[in-house]
Amino acid sequence: MMNTLRTPWTGRKTAGASAVTAVALILSIATSPVIQGSDWKNWRGPSYNGTSDETEFRKDFGRRGPEILWKASIGMGYSGMVVSDGLVYTMGLTGSTETVFCFEARTGKKVWTHEWPSTFEPKYYDGGTSGTPTVIGDRVYLLAQTGEVFCFDAKTGKVHWEVNIKDKLGLEVGMWGFTSAPFHWKNSIILNAGKNGVAMDRATGEILWSSGTDANGYATAVPFTHAGREAVAIFSAKALNAVDPDSGQLLWSYPWETSYDVNAADPLFIEDDRVLISSGYGSGAALLKLGSGKPDTLWKNKNLHTQLNAAVYHDGHFYGIDGNTTDKATLNCLKASSGEVVWKQQGIGTGGLILADRHLIVISERGELMIAPASPEGFKPTVRRQLYGGKTWTVPTLANSIVYCRNSRGDLVAVSLK
Repeated sequence: MMNTLRTPWTGRKTAGASAVTAVALILSIATSPVIQGSDWKNWRGPSYNGTSDETEFRKDFGRRGPEILWKASIGMGYSGMVVSDGLVYTMGLTGSTETVFCFEARTGKKVWTHEWPSTFEPKYYDGGTSGTPTVIGDRVYLLAQTGEVFCFDAKTGKVHWEVNIKDKLGLEVGMWGFTSAPFHWKNSIILNAGKNGVAMDRATGEILWSSGTDANGYATAVPFTHAGREAVAIFSAKALNAVDPDSGQLLWSYPWETSYDVNAADPLFIEDDRVLISSGYGSGAALLKLGSGKPDTLWKNKNLHTQLNAAVYHDGHFYGIDGNTTDKATLNCLKASSGEVVWKQQGIGTGGLILADRHLIVISERGELMIAPASPEGFKPTVRRQLYGGKTWTVPTLANSIVYCRNSRGDLVAVSLK
């Protein structure tokens, strides 16, 4: 078992071993075979749209279902899992302590952890961590609910810097805290904080630009390019905002108000000039077409309410969870051109899904893993495996033929699709 070392200049705890054991551990990581395949280093995957480019994984295991490789207990919360260079990172809450975990991706062996006190008081839900780490090169970044931003060494957990943006910028905080994952842009990370985002220097934590002190939205910044200009879309508390990532300049804004300001599901860009936005609480969805200024509305309806997790797109269709956490949510397939419902699948609840090799990888609210062709002909799973009980609001992660899922009470499961 690892001893607990105190980082001298922060006063925070970092789990490690003795000096000799730490060196041996680092060497073992460095010399172990690298998993071949596709890493998932940030929220919503390599293209920021819930889609993996992996193809070499099994889509049918018969009645037995896929093998569970390992399990871990990580504490309460909804943080997603990210994977890089054979390591997986996620977060959880135990009592009043938040923890970021680093595990070996294939074995579940704990490599390092880092803890900090949580003062966040949950409202209208069980509580627990919400944001997801981001791996950039040899460092890991995360934004905690109360505004702490951390930069860690990815292999050892050493804290390179820590800044509380709420205190530093005097920010208002949304009812459910800060929940976005850091988005990597050049030498910076961009966070959904303030009115239209905050950018920080990746190396030092210096604030590069900010955008007022208004309460935040809950989605992660998403990159897009239109008319030759690169930008990021930040789903704020009241609108979808396009921002220049270098300066923070607001390029355009599309009003979108939701009850409790829960704009949480990331905008989904498709086919160069269109973007889907969707929220719960009766807001529904809209498909927008980008132009020279504020986008035009191609369609807007109530056929999709993605309260927490964004939809995915494949071959002219959107697939997403329709309904609030208090509803009997369904998995819906919509025609992208019109927003018309093609089919609805009952019994999924407020779970999540991703897309890989023309297949949907779905985790139901009650912890059943399913894989099915992404098809307008209906939802016909070829893989089913009950992983755990409890409540699952976190989307699965696929990396190197392993799927990682977790529930709100902190049961983390790695499933082999080899």
